[in-house]
Amino acid sequence: MKTRRMFLKYTAAAFTAILGGGVCADASLPAQERKDSSEENLTPEIVCRTLYVRTTEEEAFVGKCFGLRDEGVLPNRILYTAYRYAVKKTKSKRFSYFKYTIVKLCRENNVVLDDRAG
Repeated sequence: MKTRRMFLKYTAAAFTAILGGGVCADASLPAQERKDSSEENLTPEIVCRTLYVRTTEEEAFVGKCFGLRDEGVLPNRILYTAYRYAVKKTKSKRFSYFKYTIVKLCRENNVVLDDRAG
């Protein structure tokens, strides 16, 4: 059963590569120029729902992060990286990991979050 599943998985991947879809479609672009479609579709509502935001302060932090992203202060890549990292954690701690990662990545990349962001 496991062998059949692996065969189907790799066969589907091969057909996708042959037909020009998936990873091979933009493999010629540098990694920084590739766009992840889910990165572009990330909204505050999705983040609040998947991170199990419970308080208005947490919701305000998420809103402020997206506001800073729209102003061009916070790079979309930092926001998306923090989101993907937090989603992999346990449900009750996801927002804490998200906020910690945003702050850490901003410090590493010399992005200044103003006091209202957290």
